[in-house]
Amino acid sequence: MRNTITKLLIPLICFFTSFTSWAQYYTSSEIDQIKINKSAAEGDLYLDTLNEAYYIGLTNGSLLYINFDSNDTKSLIRDNILTDVHLQPVSDTNTASQKSIKAYIDSVFEISGNETIFPIYAEESGNLNVSSTYQYSFGNGGTSANGLILPSTCTLFAVGLTVDAGSGEVTVYKNNTATTAKSGLALASASSGSLNTLSTPIEFENGDVINFKTSTANSASRGRAVAWFKVSNKIPKFARFNGNTTPATALGDDGDEYLNISDGNLYIKESGTWNLKLNLKGPAGSVSDRAFIQVTNTTTSNLNSGITQFTWINTGSGIASNDLTKYTVATDGITFTNGGTYKVTISQNQVAAATSLRTSSSLQLTIIGTGGTTLVGPRVANGYIRNSGDHTESTASLTYVVSVSSGQKLGFQNSQLTSTNISVTCPANGLVFLIEEM
Repeated sequence: MRNTITKLLIPLICFFTSFTSWAQYYTSSEIDQIKINKSAAEGDLYLDTLNEAYYIGLTNGSLLYINFDSNDTKSLIRDNILTDVHLQPVSDTNTASQKSIKAYIDSVFEISGNETIFPIYAEESGNLNVSSTYQYSFGNGGTSANGLILPSTCTLFAVGLTVDAGSGEVTVYKNNTATTAKSGLALASASSGSLNTLSTPIEFENGDVINFKTSTANSASRGRAVAWFKVSNKIPKFARFNGNTTPATALGDDGDEYLNISDGNLYIKESGTWNLKLNLKGPAGSVSDRAFIQVTNTTTSNLNSGITQFTWINTGSGIASNDLTKYTVATDGITFTNGGTYKVTISQNQVAAATSLRTSSSLQLTIIGTGGTTLVGPRVANGYIRNSGDHTESTASLTYVVSVSSGQKLGFQNSQLTSTNISVTCPANGLVFLIEEM
């Protein structure tokens, strides 16, 4: 009794996934020897059930391991064994066309993508006879009314039969009782095989026994019968889609996901309908969690004359802020809407009206409130910059953290540090006055 399956079943075998084995067909050492000798028959299935390793024979006699994922093995079948005429081989050497084998198998068997399929097959090397006995043998060559015991709950959804001569029909038996699952040919034809997808699948429970009997035999001989089962996966497979609009009703299957990349809405298809589950973008936030404001200045009058309150902040342009509700800008300072702690940075460029003079007008922060004006922090002296041989420019800068109350105004003043009466000014946009909420 041969222990390989006819090539008519090859298109299907490549799509079943791992299942518990019932008989040992080849040992690991025998598999290794076939690989070394390259003695495999093209299209035949080689099972090492002890190690749950499965191989298929290729044209050059070598064996290729099958991992039973239809996505991974379809290219193997396409490139080595099948043609696209009903996915049946024409000869031992013809290669396949670019037909989508997985799509064909899924459409024939109505596989949802959330299921695993596996076959159970048996053979008769002699003539097929209609009798009360079980004449089909499983891999070890024996025939018995005991059949094979199924290890888990599964669904019988297709039955196939191929014969080398004549024609016939096979019936699947469940626990020694005939089922409605049959397949075969009433008359001999150019095709030697038939596959019947059941309109009403048959449920088998853990421990049920499957077997085969010939129900019609028209000089049929050397037959191979196969029963195909589905088992639901523990973790359903699903597809992910995306687009710029809401998903079309016809798209996808139940359990699939769809992301609208324009608005961040995530949908899941349930009972044929796309249902919105959540938005991945979340609520809109501000540009920054901390409010800030930055201003500059118009051209000043002389800053080198005693103590001068700075009153040249530009209130018309040059204001940068992420939240103007928290600040009010005036020419002499910035008023706080909310009390709190703020970081202040000032940089001021100063230019003397005459050459060869070192300008030196200092800076100091002031807080203006209902109680008057209060000096805050250190007084910062300038450092001059030599410019083309003259000492006409200098800069003053400070960084300081202040605590203010709601309604208080933060400004600053310049103080003359030298006795010279040369005019010193800050040109337009020569000032940076930055306040940041802590």
